[in-house]
Amino acid sequence: MSGGARKGPFVAGQALWQTQGDQLRTVRIGTPQWRAIWVSATDEAWAVGTAGKVARLRSGEWVLDTFGTGQTGIDICAWGEEAWIPVTNGEIHRLRAGTWTSWKPNALADRHTGVLWGASPKDVWMHTHQMASGVPPDLGHWDGQNWSFHSLSRSGYIASMHGSASDDIWAVGWTVKWIGKGPLVAHWDGARWSEVTVPTRDRLTDVKVAKDGTVWISGLDGTLLRGNIKAFRVVEAPKGTLSSVYPAADGSVWVVVDGQRLMKSVTRP
Repeated sequence: MSGGARKGPFVAGQALWQTQGDQLRTVRIGTPQWRAIWVSATDEAWAVGTAGKVARLRSGEWVLDTFGTGQTGIDICAWGEEAWIPVTNGEIHRLRAGTWTSWKPNALADRHTGVLWGASPKDVWMHTHQMASGVPPDLGHWDGQNWSFHSLSRSGYIASMHGSASDDIWAVGWTVKWIGKGPLVAHWDGARWSEVTVPTRDRLTDVKVAKDGTVWISGLDGTLLRGNIKAFRVVEAPKGTLSSVYPAADGSVWVVVDGQRLMKSVTRP
């Protein structure tokens, strides 16, 4: 999941879970597997999935559209009437002036496109990893005219990005080690990316920055972390793969467990 607001909906398999306070409903739109979501306002959201399908929530109604025939969207960002959906092999689908078009920047010709987050269409960060394996992940930045690339120090993969502003962006995923895979967390402060140590050895799946600036990170084996650039601590959570985390406006936290269950903290963590 990606997004800018602090209340549902959530992505889960063939359905979208939409929350309103303590109320939860399952929304079924067509048959695609939904992969990611962007919440741009309390009453507007986007979801992207397989089979080239994208859905938009406006004024309480979901509308299904096609962004690219047979494509699988990796992630989505939207700013008003413009939206970006990366697929693979350096291809990005963009909605501009009401029309979806495919964009293959020359700068991304030898790269895979991955998850993204942007403060605006002229300030977008994307995981643009090279096609060769075993290399540190690159984070590509689009400034409205050109792409630039920033490499992390350890080889690995970025699974999720989220931020609160142009100078506060987080990326999480996992490193590739000789034995197993460990956590990877990086933060952009407006000038540079720095890698952050967290109290877990598990792979990480999602990151969200709450309205109060608290950073929430989920991962495998019930990993749930809460903190900021200074330090993180472990929060008790359900066992299983926490594929998504979502801090709500009331201070509670929702997590998607094993891609099948949506669970909410009973009390404020």
